[in-house]
Amino acid sequence: MVVFRLSAVVEVDTRRKVFHGMMVAMFLPTIFVDPPFIALAFALILSIFLLLDLFRASQLPPISKPLTYFLAPYVDGRDHRGPIIVSHIFLLIGCAIPLWLSLAATPRDGIRPFGGWDVMRRDMSMISGVVCVGMGDAAASLIGRRYGRRRWPWSGGKSLEGSLAFAVAVVVGLGAARAWLLLGGWVGDSGDRWTVTLGKAIVAGAGSSFTEAVLTGGNDNVIVPVILWLLVRGLKI
Repeated sequence: MVVFRLSAVVEVDTRRKVFHGMMVAMFLPTIFVDPPFIALAFALILSIFLLLDLFRASQLPPISKPLTYFLAPYVDGRDHRGPIIVSHIFLLIGCAIPLWLSLAATPRDGIRPFGGWDVMRRDMSMISGVVCVGMGDAAASLIGRRYGRRRWPWSGGKSLEGSLAFAVAVVVGLGAARAWLLLGGWVGDSGDRWTVTLGKAIVAGAGSSFTEAVLTGGNDNVIVPVILWLLVRGLKI
């Protein structure tokens, strides 16, 4: 409903960022609560998204027209390159891949019939996708389009202001995630002092921000979250 109400007064890029905010609100607090369940939810939602967009692209009545009408307010030029609207699919994949990768290397436990569903420890890298796509990418786009004046030197370069906003948003997101990890009492905190965590978060934010600025042709919603995941894991934030 928010997107439809904004359709007449704001540009498409701002409307699209509403969904980024929704991803942060839904998944940043809940991933540490039950990582396997959220990972399963990501997989199920992705399957539903793919199935529904297949129905829409094939113009299958009676659901193709309502789906097209619902997606229209936040479709941009990149979604018109083929029959599939990829924005929402790549947004979900970008949030999910770091969690899936982290769970692959996380010890699990559990009593039958739920063996393997109890995660022994949490990891900051689990939320790197949500932080990157939901906060970093949204901040870079909103700030860069409105206040961006200086550009990176390469062709198609994005604004320096947008890149700075991306890095700041990632640092804030990682800091908030660590605070939530400590508040929840879950096993998995690095034990570093907050000043050390801040330094590591700045490095991770800067690295992922630079990657986002370099990727002028690829889909940053998929690639950059993996880069941030690698940085968070490598720096042991």
